[in-house]
Amino acid sequence: MNLKSRRVPAGGILGGLMLLMLLGQTSPSGLSSVQQQELKIWTEQLSAAETPARIRQQAANLLLSRSYPQATEALLGLLTAEDHQPAKIAIAKAIAAGDGARKEFIEPLMAMLAGPEPEVRAAAGEALLTYRDDGVIERMIAVMRDGERDRAVRLDTMRALDGVLDKRVVGALVELLGAEDAEVAAAALETLPKLTKIYGYSPQQWRFWWRQNQRKPLSEMLKEWAEKIAKRSRELEDENAQLRSRLVEATEKLYDATPAEKRDARLAEYLDDPLAEVRAVGLKLLDASLARREKVGKPLQDKARQLLDDPSALVRSRAAALAVKLAGAEAGAALLARLETESVPEVRQALLKALAHARLPEALPAVLDELASEQSGLAAAAATALEKTVDQNGIDDALRARAVELLLKRYAAADGDTPDVAAAREALLRAMGAVGSKRFLPVLREALTNRSAVVRLAAVHGLGKLGKPAAAEALVPLVKDADRGIRRAAIVALGALDGTTYVRTIIQQTFPEAEADAGVRQQANDEAMRIIERADADALGRLAERMVGRPQLRDWRIRVLTARAEKLTQTDGREVPGVLRELAAALRAAERHAEAAKQLRRAYEQLEAADSDEAKDVWVAWLDALCASDAGSAVGAMLDQPDEEAFARAYGQLRQRLDAYVEDNDWQSVAAVTDACITKLAPRLTVEQLVALKKLRTKARNRLAEADGSTQPAGARTGQLPTAYRGA
Repeated sequence: MNLKSRRVPAGGILGGLMLLMLLGQTSPSGLSSVQQQELKIWTEQLSAAETPARIRQQAANLLLSRSYPQATEALLGLLTAEDHQPAKIAIAKAIAAGDGARKEFIEPLMAMLAGPEPEVRAAAGEALLTYRDDGVIERMIAVMRDGERDRAVRLDTMRALDGVLDKRVVGALVELLGAEDAEVAAAALETLPKLTKIYGYSPQQWRFWWRQNQRKPLSEMLKEWAEKIAKRSRELEDENAQLRSRLVEATEKLYDATPAEKRDARLAEYLDDPLAEVRAVGLKLLDASLARREKVGKPLQDKARQLLDDPSALVRSRAAALAVKLAGAEAGAALLARLETESVPEVRQALLKALAHARLPEALPAVLDELASEQSGLAAAAATALEKTVDQNGIDDALRARAVELLLKRYAAADGDTPDVAAAREALLRAMGAVGSKRFLPVLREALTNRSAVVRLAAVHGLGKLGKPAAAEALVPLVKDADRGIRRAAIVALGALDGTTYVRTIIQQTFPEAEADAGVRQQANDEAMRIIERADADALGRLAERMVGRPQLRDWRIRVLTARAEKLTQTDGREVPGVLRELAAALRAAERHAEAAKQLRRAYEQLEAADSDEAKDVWVAWLDALCASDAGSAVGAMLDQPDEEAFARAYGQLRQRLDAYVEDNDWQSVAAVTDACITKLAPRLTVEQLVALKKLRTKARNRLAEADGSTQPAGARTGQLPTAYRGA
């Protein structure tokens, strides 16, 4: 038979044998034609030098699994042959790995253990350890002790026994510490710690330890060994973690040192590396490349996508996180396919997080299936994916009904105070807000009082998204929550649910005496302004009315009235002058006279254009505000007023302002304003008014002259009008 033609996978061999079984007949030897054929094929596969190692091992495994004696005879023939070393190794490995150990194989294996080939000896020793009840261990110990044996045989036997937790083996090793052969003694000293997990003993200490422990029951010794093994295992895990960390660091540094034009090739090597840690680093570096908005070629994208099926859970998790960044919504099918077969919870969680980023409507059924998971991490990831997907795409009625039931049931099952349970509750509450149902209201309200801040915060967000104004009242206490993040979220949620009703509650949090945190105060300020900007004129009117008589809300009332005036300007201009006068009054009360004058001028111009009888009164009020802010400017404005009555009233207000300057000893302002009145208003003033103004100006100049000239502005000493008054 041509051996090359038979180099086919084991599956192909089995397929051929199935066909033979349909056609085969039993021979006189007791074997069917199928059995004869398989015996022939597998024996040839084992014995042929050209057979690949993988196929040879499969043949040994299959032949060892057959119970008819001819199979055993064929195996014995190969084990006892002078050559066929690869076949012997394959058979020994099959015996060590399977249930096919037979007593007939013991002698050939013992002979192999004493043979000249190291690989054959190692395989034989591994296979012999499966015979625990047939005196094999004692015979192997005898080989190890036999000073007449070849040293390599003794050492390989010792290596085979270094994993056997048996007092006989330990005793023999202690005995061999005094062997004449120094290499055997050294090997015994090296093997004892591997077996017992006791490190650092000298030969003398080992002998003393053995005298103290050799009479202990094996169960007690095994317990001690198990404890030492567990401790050493933990130490090895720590050491391995450090080594892996150093490997990751070195791998990343190598990439950083790689020229830019060769980095794609380096990443491709990492993604193909046999070590899972290196493949994981490759994905991490690819993610960082995407974060820098660097272009990723299709070959690298394909490699990263294939790692969704990697043997390593760490690699699969990172590949899942990267899939959406590489392919967007197109990665959805691959993620869902992986989710169907994935068994590791951490990877399933990574897949769900990736689906949350993808926000695919077609993923909702699979996401809802995961909501029922008893594992809090999976349920939380599924809830987040549900929230994100519904926020972007909505949800149909059938899926909504299912989601409502699952969310309520899973939240009720989230019991305990552990961080993972709190995280699950948080995600479930947020998902409730996105899905939207009045059935969630009791759950969300109850969650507002939960001990966990993250749960309370999620409940606030959930109620805000739910959009039910009836839920707003329950949020009011949360603006004073101990957690600043919750206070901010409650403020935003109140504004979203029923802002015009609760704007005073929000405004209250803009004051330091009510809210110590500047960031929260700013949030309250911003939210209150958004409410004011969104509200209609009527709502703003009612809000301004509720603020009357509250001094601390004076500035906010000004904002409300300003917004109301602007909205009325866009709709019904007839009410604007009245609102502007109300706004001006509030500004005057706040000592913001210049702003009040600006609003009154707007009101006057509108009333004058409408030929209203109120125009004169508003003009006088404007001049009064102007006098309070800049008396000199008021002088110029009076020149344009033809109505004598209005002029007289304005002049009276100007005199009152001068009297106030005198009372305040502000002689500079007195000199400037009186000089402007005399210069500009003389034709419209009476002789008595002019005389009084000149006397007042003289008095002001004298007082200024008496003062230290070096401390007075030059204009004040000469009676010149300050710059702000010129040209008024």
